[in-house]
Amino acid sequence: MSTPNKTVEKGINLKIDTSELSPQHIRLLKQINSTLLHLLIADDEQEYFELSRELIKTSAQLIKSANITKNSKNMHQAIEYAIDHVYDDLAKNATAKPDN
Repeated sequence: MSTPNKTVEKGINLKIDTSELSPQHIRLLKQINSTLLHLLIADDEQEYFELSRELIKTSAQLIKSANITKNSKNMHQAIEYAIDHVYDDLAKNATAKPDN
């Protein structure tokens, strides 16, 4: 009995409408994508940590450059809010039992 051929997906095509994005937004999105891809395949712990730091830093830059922040004096608050919640989620997940 023969086994059916499985098609293995070797890529993901993402299409993003950039019509309302600035050149800086597009550059940061490309940088985040590239950093994320390198992070996911990193095999060195130091590289993994540095890429993690770079990914968070670039994401924060993108958040700070969002269109809504042009009229806001408190754009750092959104990042602080997100970081606080990430820390809370990490603490909860550290004590949570995974579902198997």
